[in-house]
Amino acid sequence: MFAARLLCELPVDSINRVLGTELEVGCAWLSSIAHRHIAVDCSDDYSICIVNLELVISQPMYVRQSDRHARNFELIRRIDLEGRPLMLVAVSLERNDRGNYNVRSSYLITETDLEKKKRSGSLKLIIGS
Repeated sequence: MFAARLLCELPVDSINRVLGTELEVGCAWLSSIAHRHIAVDCSDDYSICIVNLELVISQPMYVRQSDRHARNFELIRRIDLEGRPLMLVAVSLERNDRGNYNVRSSYLITETDLEKKKRSGSLKLIIGS
């Protein structure tokens, strides 16, 4: 039911420039386990996240190194959704055995969450970089 999917190419040049990482070219991969996690554990957000997943990954507005999960980074983008217009996608920093980057999670965040991430200093604007 929760099929694995090869998604879009990550904008690694922009991510590397902003975070100082050395990611190699690769696509985002949604495993069946991650797909199930988003559908079950983030069920209120699932229908929105699954439709907008590739947009947020390919054209993020913000990127940040995850503080709680050091092996992941987060991509954030405003989406056209009244009331909760921000979506976060957590992605692994290491490529899998197929050369792709595993999506770990995806959920909607509030403007307050975004402001908190900005105040922490870890959130970086990626547009135009």
